[in-house]
Amino acid sequence: MGWENCHLHLFRFGKKEYGIPDPEYPSEMRNERGRRLREFLRDEGEVFGYVYDFGDNWEHDVVVERIVTDAEVTDARCVEGERACPPEDVGSPPGYMEYLEAMQDPSHPDYPQMVEWRGRSFDPERFDPAGINRRLSLFSRRSRRALVPGYRIGAR
Repeated sequence: MGWENCHLHLFRFGKKEYGIPDPEYPSEMRNERGRRLREFLRDEGEVFGYVYDFGDNWEHDVVVERIVTDAEVTDARCVEGERACPPEDVGSPPGYMEYLEAMQDPSHPDYPQMVEWRGRSFDPERFDPAGINRRLSLFSRRSRRALVPGYRIGAR
C-alpha cells in the first residue's frame, strides 16, 4: 500500500486473526511472526482480509489471483494497480474523502491546514509501479538474506 507500517494491523483468514498481539489488550489474535501465506491459502480465488490502523480501520479484501508453481520466483513484482495510497494518518476512508475534497479547492476552510500537513504535491490518481517494485525488491533481498546462515531479519 505504501503506508509506513507504524500502526497495528491484522490478517484475517476465516474467523482466525493474525497480527502482533498486545499483552495490554488480550484478544484471540494469534502471532503472525514466522507464518507464511502458503499456510493459509491453497487455491486461486481464495480471499483473506487485511486491516491496517485499528483507529482508522482500513479494511482490505485480498484475492489470490494466481499461484505460480514449478518456477523459481526471485522477486515479488507489481504488475498493475491504480491510484495512490492514501496518506498515512489521513483518517478513515471518510477522512480521506474529506482530505481530497479540501485539496481540490484552495478556498476550502481546511485547505491551508492540509497543505501545511502534507504539502501540495499529492496526486490521488498517481500510480508508481516502478517505485513499488523498488520497495518490493528491497524486501525480497532482505528475505533472501534471512535464509543464509549468519543473517537474521528482525521485525520493525
